Amino acid sequence: MYNLSTAIDKSIVLNGDGVTATLSIANSTPNTISPSVGSLSLNGSCVINFAVGTALTLGGGSTIGGTGSLTQAGSGTNTLGLNATYPGNTTINGGALVLNGVNSGGGSLSNAPGTVLAGAGGNTGAVIA
Repeated sequence: MYNLSTAIDKSIVLNGDGVTATLSIANSTPNTISPSVGSLSLNGSCVINFAVGTALTLGGGSTIGGTGSLTQAGSGTNTLGLNATYPGNTTINGGALVLNGVNSGGGSLSNAPGTVLAGAGGNTGAVIA
């Protein structure tokens, strides 16, 4: 998926090992993954790494599911506009997370010092700042 210009209508599965970046966002343009028909699933410990000045928006009419967890690294901005059901923790180790959906999977949401958590969304698990 590089410089997508049309909506994705397929299911996307990210498989993480907790160490290697599962998805790297390295260009300075806005990036959007917005499944209009498919779904987005996190399996394992998924790491999204953002370079300086990059942004990713996860939106659309679907949910973020799967059995995994999400760790945000790097200094870019990630906007989650989808509701989520994955049970793992969401950890912000770098950059900013704008949470506009609700994660009802029950995992914790934590952000490290120097990171930003913003948005109108919510998390059913513990929120640790």
